[in-house]
Amino acid sequence: MTEKSQVFDTCVVMLFYVVLLAVAAFPRSIYAASTEFQIATPDTRASSVSLTTAHHDIALNRLLRIHTSTTDEGERGISTSAVASLTNSLKSTFTSQQLDDLLQKGNSVDDAFKLMSLDNAADGLLANPHLTAWIDYMKLYNNANPTKKASLIAILTKYYGDDGVAKIIEAAKKVRDTSRMAKRLQTEQIQRWLVLEKSPKDVYKLLKLNDGFFKLSKFEKYDVFEKPQLATWVAYVDEFNKANPSKTTTTYSILVSHYNDKTLANLLIAAKEVSSTEKIAIRVQGEQTQHWLTTGKLPSDIFTMFRLDKEGDKLLGNPLFAAFVKYADEFHFFHANAELATLPTILKYHSSAELAHMIVMASKSPNTENIANRLQSELFRYWFKKKETPVKMLSVLQLVDAGSKLTVHPLLNVWFEYIVYYSKMEPKKKLYLETALRSHFSKNVILEALSEALKVPGMAKIVDKVKLYY
Repeated sequence: MTEKSQVFDTCVVMLFYVVLLAVAAFPRSIYAASTEFQIATPDTRASSVSLTTAHHDIALNRLLRIHTSTTDEGERGISTSAVASLTNSLKSTFTSQQLDDLLQKGNSVDDAFKLMSLDNAADGLLANPHLTAWIDYMKLYNNANPTKKASLIAILTKYYGDDGVAKIIEAAKKVRDTSRMAKRLQTEQIQRWLVLEKSPKDVYKLLKLNDGFFKLSKFEKYDVFEKPQLATWVAYVDEFNKANPSKTTTTYSILVSHYNDKTLANLLIAAKEVSSTEKIAIRVQGEQTQHWLTTGKLPSDIFTMFRLDKEGDKLLGNPLFAAFVKYADEFHFFHANAELATLPTILKYHSSAELAHMIVMASKSPNTENIANRLQSELFRYWFKKKETPVKMLSVLQLVDAGSKLTVHPLLNVWFEYIVYYSKMEPKKKLYLETALRSHFSKNVILEALSEALKVPGMAKIVDKVKLYY
């Protein structure tokens, strides 16, 4: 564990220790329909809307910088002894008598927060010994004012903002000793938004998930999946839908109002490679696919939407190509009578020879090998269905122009493999390969090519038959 990670985790545990003290004062949810609930009062609503000051915001960003390395995620557990030492370090210098005096003088929880200089503590807030005193004071105040009880989540939101609290929660969920409390606090935050009748769009803004988007240049990328508070927002969408079955929405419908489909698809591909965002990305991608299906998007529409028609021979290496293939498969599943749309769409923009070249190149990379193998199988089926014989494919693949360089032509093996495929599909049909070869190549070139053909599984018997003529 790095020194920075240790400092970060220490801060998180400190915060959730004091949260534990505060929540202990509330045996039931602060949002239950009881006299304890005061969130919806005008004064509290106004406080909730006010966001952090600039210096608080900057300090919080420094404090809550989250590492994206998945190796760091497994190192954030903190031992019980560490929690115990933190508990001892948070002893307040305020005495019980001083807290009683503050209460007798009519100081509110906010007043006490400021009197203890916690509103200016910035980076040092979580290590400030006055924080536990303030928690104690909040409990005293609530006991003395049962109809005006202060809410921990409302106070934290006032000084950290909804987004800041969400960041703290998501960070603490990754630490074993604070994950349970983090989930509880997240529940309180979500319930608060529900009571205030916030829509998922409202919460998206409250969490500042799109802050800075319009300040970027056209060369910069804004990635909402890099924001830790995204998980809180997704959780809220689920709870909102449960509470409002007549107003259900999807994460995709809101995200697509900030990103076009192509940009969002690219972000989803990247997010699926990160363990902390993989599940969210898969979910959003599923919603995106469902939307396209219900709105009648054809695979060819998605192909051009992703501008894959402009990719040239780099098509198979484009991450969006895999997304297109996935959608084409889904489309075929729901439209069983339709032809598998992947290949016909590609062949609108590329010849068989061009696609075969791309397949050969893609088969050499572990990142694209699987898609290359799949496309070659589909291409062979397509040629066979179009009644393209091996003799005809000799011209289609432009092998007839190779002359003495036939054996080094990149598509020679593709032709050999198609011969094997075709002969399996039409075992009784004569191929006439010897006649076609003699029409275009010398005897030496043909024999060299046949030697190469022996390296292709299934070609041995075919080669033996052709050699009978030489």
